[in-house]
Amino acid sequence: MKDQELEHHLRALPEAIQPDRDLWPDIEKAIASDTSGRTTAEPARVYFLRAAAAAAVVVCVALAAAWLFGQRTATTRWSVGPYTTGPADGRSFVVGERVQTDASTRLLATTDIGEVLVEPNTTIELREANDDRQVLSMQHGQIYARIVAPPRVFVVETPSVTAIDLGCEYRLDLDSTGTGILDVVSGWVALEHSGREWFVPAGASAAFDGDRGPAAPVFSDAEPGFTQAASRYREALIVNDADAATSALEQLLRSARSFDSLTLWYLAIDAPASHRSRFADAFDATGVLPEGFDKSRFVEEQPAAMDWLRLHLEETAWFRPDLFFGQDESTLPLNKRKRIKPARPGRISE
Repeated sequence: MKDQELEHHLRALPEAIQPDRDLWPDIEKAIASDTSGRTTAEPARVYFLRAAAAAAVVVCVALAAAWLFGQRTATTRWSVGPYTTGPADGRSFVVGERVQTDASTRLLATTDIGEVLVEPNTTIELREANDDRQVLSMQHGQIYARIVAPPRVFVVETPSVTAIDLGCEYRLDLDSTGTGILDVVSGWVALEHSGREWFVPAGASAAFDGDRGPAAPVFSDAEPGFTQAASRYREALIVNDADAATSALEQLLRSARSFDSLTLWYLAIDAPASHRSRFADAFDATGVLPEGFDKSRFVEEQPAAMDWLRLHLEETAWFRPDLFFGQDESTLPLNKRKRIKPARPGRISE
């Protein structure tokens, strides 16, 4: 059935359906009869339940129709104009158009799902704009996005990684070589590279480059020594320097907090088998493993166990209410706001 036909039939539905007679007397009789025995009450009760079920179906159809009309009428238009602290008029920003700011210009691109602050010396292009997917391409510069949409609707493509919004607010910096950093203020962002995704939660950041993709996410309040050791460990694995990797691993494990299991998790995914048990011990030592969890299942990289553990960590060790519960920021400029309720990214296997 075509969309137009479906909409026509939905509009033909009545706003309410009235029964052919008053059902309440039968309902009262059924209730009264039920006090002395269930035999006479049962048919009336069944009739009543069927009537209630029919009414529920009507409500569901009405809600579905309202949702459909909302989806069909939702605007996918973009506009772009000078950035100010208050409302500003913008011109249309259409698919295929490129916008470039100079050293002194800031622009605000807006659509029905949010807004993107385009900082000076930044080049973006609107690649796609429809109900299901809205895509910006970013060549270099810095953007600050505040998005309220279902997961994976808003996407920013760069020469090195793709940033997939999961209901959030974030800053993305990118230089001309494809090297950059993602800072997530609230919610989650998935960084995609070569078919793999790194999920970055509120309060964390992830550096990336064109050749190697994202590094392990790190919380902003991690100890400097921990952050440096994470970088050294990744570099040591890339150049296959076993001694340097072992040294960096020792420092990681000494300084890791429960929150830092986020970084350890992503480092462990690429770690040699001889190091995975050390990471599992670190999860245990920092108290993030649920009671009874078999660490050997993580060491052996059993997919179901890893999915389950990661979802558990998302809701516990990687959930940072201290980083996004705070004062009302509705009056602050876009680039000064911080808080939005986070969305969960989903499973590794999805």
